[in-house]
Amino acid sequence: MTGERAAIFGQFIEQLVESDVGVLEREETYRVLLEVLEDFEVKGMEGYLNIDPAFDEVWNDKYPPEVTDYEE
Repeated sequence: MTGERAAIFGQFIEQLVESDVGVLEREETYRVLLEVLEDFEVKGMEGYLNIDPAFDEVWNDKYPPEVTDYEE
């Protein structure tokens, strides 16, 4: 994601966290947002993890982390 767009996205997440919008509504907003951004092939959104747990939840549902600790 380019600089200006990335800054806008970060501000959006921060303001949504500070708003009166509940977790479920934020998660739905992030799901829709990720769908739209994916359609436009926007990359680099993982840089916004750890701002809002609701975004992290949606991100991890859509892009599950790779398992690196394998049990034999």
